[in-house]
Amino acid sequence: MLAVLDDCYLTLVWMRDNAARLGIRPDQLAVAGASEARGLTAALTLYARDKGEIPVAFELPFCPMIHDRCTTDFAGLAPAFAFVGSIEPFWDETIDYVDKLHAARAPVEFTVFEGCFHGVDDLVPKARVSMEATRYRNRWFGHSIQNCFTPQPVSS
Repeated sequence: MLAVLDDCYLTLVWMRDNAARLGIRPDQLAVAGASEARGLTAALTLYARDKGEIPVAFELPFCPMIHDRCTTDFAGLAPAFAFVGSIEPFWDETIDYVDKLHAARAPVEFTVFEGCFHGVDDLVPKARVSMEATRYRNRWFGHSIQNCFTPQPVSS
């Protein structure tokens, strides 16, 4: 997993270094993922915080599949958005991650969708609950692009 995490981090560095050319704000770098990449989202946000070189403005780890349970320090993380289905196989680790974010006073928006399984929004996107989850995510994303900014440190 470390090689994948390093690749993700290098992508974040590349985004920061090429923000003007990409037409993105360097003070609003966000991390998001789908399925197992959802766990990478959480891991990359922690990794970036620990390295202290690239602040992440916000993260979107939907129903994260969190493999790394070594981390105990969740302070200073970017605002996060997550949701999980009540019959999600990764329910326990998602709840654990959200609880740790809350305990560290990290801003987190979280909800549970009753009767939903892992990836329901991707597998059956036209289902009522999938569309509700998408609207919920989009509202939070809209709020974040209006309110979440993290200036990048000045390079020496």
